[in-house]
Amino acid sequence: MAIRSSPLIDRRAFFAVCVAMVVGVWGVTAEAQGWEKIGSRDGVTAYRKFVEGFELPVIKGVGVIPAGIYDLLAVMEDVPSYPSWMESCREARLIKNLNEYERIIYNRTAVPWPLSDRDAVVQSKITVDPVKKTVKIAFQSIRSSLPGAGVVDGVVRMPILKGFYLLEVIDEGKTRVTYQAQADPGGFLPDWLVESASADIPLNTITSLRKRVAVMEGKYTTFLEKWDPAHGGVGVGGVTVESTGVKP
Repeated sequence: MAIRSSPLIDRRAFFAVCVAMVVGVWGVTAEAQGWEKIGSRDGVTAYRKFVEGFELPVIKGVGVIPAGIYDLLAVMEDVPSYPSWMESCREARLIKNLNEYERIIYNRTAVPWPLSDRDAVVQSKITVDPVKKTVKIAFQSIRSSLPGAGVVDGVVRMPILKGFYLLEVIDEGKTRVTYQAQADPGGFLPDWLVESASADIPLNTITSLRKRVAVMEGKYTTFLEKWDPAHGGVGVGGVTVESTGVKP
């Protein structure tokens, strides 16, 4: 099963391919860990944190999506659809499936003219914790000589892009989504663009993913029949969708 580097999609964490969380205790923990809250909208919260050795911040956001974890995985499996929900994603394509849980993807991020778009070739890997009922889709930019991974004229190749999506089962119809990313976008980006992107990327990515999952409900039957136990699938690492008892 392949899911982005996003997966399955910044003056320091500019692009696509962030954990804000529920109220209360998590917020206190986030602040204690050095995260600065930078925005909140429609139940999604965005944070950033500066890390030694990086000019740009790590960005992070979290929100609850009213859908089962396999419905989210089905959308994130569909690489060409990333521009429909991944903030600023202009193009995404699968370069190679390495196995059921790892893949290589090309991702291009739109940047306002006259600045140049950024892109990256990323390798993503899925890890599963069946006890905690979580699926983590980690992604990391790589160098690759595979067809489709070459440098594109007029586009800046990002030296570093890494992060993850963490999907946590709340119950059969709710999943907490955490998105975190760190990047070196390469070249110059103005401060105003960095500031707006730091909040916009996690907020818009998670809210747009929520909308995409709702629009695509029932349209990924092949994926669900293969993977979702509720549809006769084999399951991803033993993750089922019974309630974890965790409050949203």
